[in-house]
Amino acid sequence: MERLRASVIHVAAYGAAYPGTFVASLRALQRPCSGMGLSLAFAFSDCVASHGWVADLRREGFPVHILRAAESLGARTRALAEIVARERAVLIHTHFGTYDVPAALAALRSRGRVAVVWHAHNALSERRPVLSVAKDLAKLSVLGRGARLVAVSPAIIDEAARHGFPRGRAWHVPNGIDLAHATRTRLGRDELRRQLGIASSASVVLAFGWDPERKGIDLALRALGAMSARGAAAVLVAVGTERLRSFVHAALGRALPAWLRVVEPREDVADLFAAADVFLSASREEGFSYALGEALANGLPVVCSDIPGIRWACRAPGVQLFTPGDAVSLVQALIAVSRRSRADREAFALGARRFAAEQLSLAVWADRMGSMYRAVLGESASVAIPRTEDKLEAMLLNEVQKLARLHAAGQAKIAELQSEIAEHRKQAQEQKATMKRLLDEVSVIQATLASGSAPGHAATRAENVNHVVSPVQARNIDSSHNPIVDEYDEVDREEARHDDRDRHLHHPSGIPPLVSRLPTQR
Repeated sequence: MERLRASVIHVAAYGAAYPGTFVASLRALQRPCSGMGLSLAFAFSDCVASHGWVADLRREGFPVHILRAAESLGARTRALAEIVARERAVLIHTHFGTYDVPAALAALRSRGRVAVVWHAHNALSERRPVLSVAKDLAKLSVLGRGARLVAVSPAIIDEAARHGFPRGRAWHVPNGIDLAHATRTRLGRDELRRQLGIASSASVVLAFGWDPERKGIDLALRALGAMSARGAAAVLVAVGTERLRSFVHAALGRALPAWLRVVEPREDVADLFAAADVFLSASREEGFSYALGEALANGLPVVCSDIPGIRWACRAPGVQLFTPGDAVSLVQALIAVSRRSRADREAFALGARRFAAEQLSLAVWADRMGSMYRAVLGESASVAIPRTEDKLEAMLLNEVQKLARLHAAGQAKIAELQSEIAEHRKQAQEQKATMKRLLDEVSVIQATLASGSAPGHAATRAENVNHVVSPVQARNIDSSHNPIVDEYDEVDREEARHDDRDRHLHHPSGIPPLVSRLPTQR
């Protein structure tokens, strides 16, 4: 391949064993880049150094460099700057985040001669640590002033803007699909089912789960388990690595149920789609799912969670949505798809293939990327960030320090509130115990009052109380200063007064005493 004077270099933290659609997408950029007089070069993390597809790229004439992902930010920046100089790059295009900051710093050294594009394939995780949030804020709000952002969905652009990235510097470019590779089978439907031990009459639900929690594999397990318990002849084929297998074993035990197959990723992905009846994307978070696009290219019915990152798929025929995180809603969606008529399924399959060819092909994607490159390289070299690396690093450090102080203050406040909550809980427990003790004492009082009907029962009442309550309480009751005993005595005196009145009112002669002292009428 002829080495042109200037180049676009793609730097990716991509670690898959197979090239897949991602590497095919990079290859597809040769056409638009050549049209602009640019060559293509690549740099990948060292975890793929021995993979066959890296050697294939080199045999095809592409320069491929290896970066050590575990090195410090400074080391990665220097290594990338050397590659940029060697390849005479005018644009650094990064993927998957790891090299975004090194690329921005390396471009800064060029004094505006090199442009930077960050490609956001996935949404920021809501579960990331606070320090990661701080770094993202600093990167997007400070370094973002001199970079361009390519996002695979509008939701990612919205998220970046909330973190301070200038919205006017962001482009939405949906992923492209290698349609030829995604639809070219090697084994076919029947043979793969035979190898997996799946009956030809079974309904196969296909799901990819390299990140099981994020991809919603737990929902798929619950849904298929419930359907199987109701007698449905459905089988879930979950594709993933050891991480998926460990996740499944933790959820279901070592012995997998008959309705589940866990399989390794394979280069001939079309065989998996051919063997399936439904493609399931139960993701909780998503940027743009290559697998979803490949399923549409194969004409498969699709069931997917209704999340922002994949709402683009709603434009394709036959896509059935379900409520994110809701296994019941997922079961209902799978049942709805299974009840479609043969004619509807064929019509949906034809429409899905047409949608993939018109909207998701690599040729369409490469054209969109070429338009973005021309716009970026046509911009003025001046950028709205400090002109020296030292100033930029100082600004970045200042932003991180501010966020760290906010984080520390927040953690201190949380600790203070947790201490207050613990104290309130302790007081509540003490008050509860006191209330219970008082209620017990009131019950004793009520019981003894109800049982004492004859004069002189106060002593008996005290004996009863001493019998029921603790020795300490008994000593308190015997004390002349105890208010409960005083109350007992007052009750006794009041009852004695009532008894005296009763004796007067109920005179043996049947005549009230006052009346009896009056002279009788003659």
